[in-house]
Amino acid sequence: MSKKQRLQAPYLSVDEVDGCGVVYNKNGEYSVIFRVVNPIKKYSSDPIKYDEYNSFIENLIKTLDVGYCVQKHDIFSKEPFKAPDSEDFLQQSYFNYFEGRTYTKHTSYFTLTQERKKGGFQYDPVLWKNFWEKVSKVKELLSTSSFSPTLLSKNEVSDFLYRYFCMNYTDRHFSLSNILATDQQLYLDDRGVECTSLVDIDIVDMPNEISPLASKDLNGSMYVEDLVSFLDKVPEVDTLVYNQSIFIPNQKTEAARLAKKLNRHSSLPSTANTIAAEDIKAVQKAVEADNKMYVYMHYSILTVGKNLDKVQNYLESAFGNRGIRLSKSNYNQLELFMCSLPGCAYWTNPDYDRFITLNDVAGCLQYKEVEYLDEDTPLKVYYTNRAGIPKGIDFTGKEGKEKLTTNSNFFCLGPSGSGKSFHMNSVVRQLYQQNTDVIMIDTGHSYEGLCSYLGGKYISYREEAPISMNPFQIKREELNIEKINFLKSLIFVIWKGASGSISSVEDEFIQRTIEAYYQFYFEPFEKYSDEQKDRRKSVLMLEMRNKRKEESLEVKQSTARRRIKMLQQFNEQKGNSEAEVDTARHKIEEIRDKYAIDEDETMAIILYEISKEEEELRNIKVSELNFNSFFEFALQYIPFLQEESKIDFDIDEFRFLLSKFYKGGAMERTLNENMDTSLFDEKFVVFEIDAIKDDKTLFPIVTLIIMDLFLQKMRLKRNRKALIIEEAWKAIASDLMAGYILYLYKTVRKFWGIVGVVTQEIEDIISSNIVKSAIINNSEIVILLDQTKLKDRFGEVKALLGLTEVECSKIWTINNLDNKSGRGAFKEVYIRRGQYGEVYGVEESPECYMAYTTEKVEKDALTRYRKRYGDISLAIKHFCDDWKTSGIQKIMDFSKTVMDNE
Repeated sequence: MSKKQRLQAPYLSVDEVDGCGVVYNKNGEYSVIFRVVNPIKKYSSDPIKYDEYNSFIENLIKTLDVGYCVQKHDIFSKEPFKAPDSEDFLQQSYFNYFEGRTYTKHTSYFTLTQERKKGGFQYDPVLWKNFWEKVSKVKELLSTSSFSPTLLSKNEVSDFLYRYFCMNYTDRHFSLSNILATDQQLYLDDRGVECTSLVDIDIVDMPNEISPLASKDLNGSMYVEDLVSFLDKVPEVDTLVYNQSIFIPNQKTEAARLAKKLNRHSSLPSTANTIAAEDIKAVQKAVEADNKMYVYMHYSILTVGKNLDKVQNYLESAFGNRGIRLSKSNYNQLELFMCSLPGCAYWTNPDYDRFITLNDVAGCLQYKEVEYLDEDTPLKVYYTNRAGIPKGIDFTGKEGKEKLTTNSNFFCLGPSGSGKSFHMNSVVRQLYQQNTDVIMIDTGHSYEGLCSYLGGKYISYREEAPISMNPFQIKREELNIEKINFLKSLIFVIWKGASGSISSVEDEFIQRTIEAYYQFYFEPFEKYSDEQKDRRKSVLMLEMRNKRKEESLEVKQSTARRRIKMLQQFNEQKGNSEAEVDTARHKIEEIRDKYAIDEDETMAIILYEISKEEEELRNIKVSELNFNSFFEFALQYIPFLQEESKIDFDIDEFRFLLSKFYKGGAMERTLNENMDTSLFDEKFVVFEIDAIKDDKTLFPIVTLIIMDLFLQKMRLKRNRKALIIEEAWKAIASDLMAGYILYLYKTVRKFWGIVGVVTQEIEDIISSNIVKSAIINNSEIVILLDQTKLKDRFGEVKALLGLTEVECSKIWTINNLDNKSGRGAFKEVYIRRGQYGEVYGVEESPECYMAYTTEKVEKDALTRYRKRYGDISLAIKHFCDDWKTSGIQKIMDFSKTVMDNE
């Protein structure tokens, strides 16, 4: 092989300086390499983020200044998904479902290179110090711009360079390949490598105005994405590298060169020269007025694969749709490859591989996005990203490294058929598997299958077996203001109905009655305390005076005082006989004695009344705690309160409306039978109350007592707890319940709890003030499924949930992207945690589907397998294995076959 044909080693060495790898190329230029994460999440649709990226590039260029090159590599490599291990059958089947699915792995790097000064390899301590100062500033700028930079070590730099040279980013072990260079392609063994310059500098066929983003209309909402977002979707490639090199020249030199060029165009009158002159003037004006900088750029695309025929057509079409015409002058393939190497950007030919522009354009053409990444969190709920690859997210938004929320409560809205219940099955399954106690209130039998798989407790309301509990049964230490408020809410619902209203007087009567009820049970009444007795004396004294016509008594007392005063003045006069003085003195004592006797008589009557009250109260007994004893106590105690306060209370209405829950009443069992105490130890409990969803009395009461069970469990258990209420939330969404709901939402945060509300009825949420004030305002997680059916009223949903235009543009991408190829059935869901949301895929394995299914024929078919194999996991496994080998496309059709054959 001749010397011209031999490829020279591009690097001299890789050294380590203070733990940082420094690479020296054969021309003596040295570089450091940052591994970064692009700051804009793909599909975020936020135009501000793209402008911020552009600003970052402008600042980066200004920070580096003349004599530096910053080189960015975005590397897209196709890899098969590798399923992690899980001890749970369904979770493992979930991962196995995606095993081998090809996805695009994306990594990004910034390489900072200092240009070699003319004169060779002489060491310059000033330049070396300046270089490290720039490295420090660039790292800080990357950090503050959310790139999460990591300076590569010596070993990491070496690995990166080797992999780049081999274009191998997937194999753990690899070796250097032979390179064959032709005018059209390079060849690495059996793979071709094609290098394409973004711009032909002889033409520079680009739009007059360029933006960092592209926009399109989706369902009437503007959706924006990266100008070059398509680079991760290029077909037929194993690897694609987008090389983006920016060179910072001497600004005065470039300004003088441009001025000279302007003079040349201006001196030669022609239409083309006039246009060129105007363009130069516009650039000069932008530099002077907007503090822009001149930069040189070389952007190129390296594609690697065994069949690249379709690749160039795809790229030309995609860039053409953005108004950019790719260079056709790519005959120097080896040269283009070599100057794309990290740290070798200065090898680009200044005459035909670099073009001059302004620093804001450099950012527009860069790749700025990153796919969803696995979140750093101990709690991982798996969804797919928009490309169909599982990613674990912190569903609560507060347990991961990045804190997105202050509470874990969620509100979910999904029209009928949007996959709402299927999604919640997936969520609660994964929460349960990660040590979460779950209580669900359902009205549609959506969770029976999952409950069976998890071995949970499924409690379905039936008239002969109603859901009952004794909410009055508590220990003394459990008596607190929260429990009293719950019992008040319960009594109010029975008495007034869920949509009724309570006056402040009625509220006070019931609160005092509940407090006294427990006081009489824990400390049976014996007598008033001294303080209580003194207070009763004062109250009764006032009452006695009123009864004895206080006005008449005051007149008599006033007259008596005047007579005493006159007699005292008479005795003080001189000349009175001794007999007259004695007579006057006796009269004064007589009047005073009469006044004193009146007071004593009044007090005697008061003490007698107090003793009668004490006797009555001693006769009120509370021997056990349940609704029956409370009802009996209330009917005795409320009249006493009435007498004491002289305020009317409709005891007859109260007695009549509550009596149905008293012994002998139609609903006696509901509040008098102790709930199965094993429910406190059950990790997964489903209350199915579809049978009473139209009962305006029972529906809210049963919902309340289940919520009380959750509150009790929440205080007892130290692990994560979740209460998920499907359509049953409507039973308690009233002003009467507002206080209790607020208490529930604010309390769960203190006990590692989650409250979730799931609904499909837009009218219910729009018309309910309690939904906004108590539920949505206390739920920092919002979950929305496909909102197409609600499009005409989505403005109301937007206002209710406080959605921004950016978030709305994401929501309208749900199920609307071209991302269905190579995937099974799935639906997408928008999840906002805190201020920002993303759209994820709910795509699960057939095994998971069979655990969730509500289709009767599928459930019946699985039941037959369970009878055969016993264990539910084995039944699901064999069912799905048989279905896959049957050749029948749909599970429903296979299930029918199972039922027909037995």
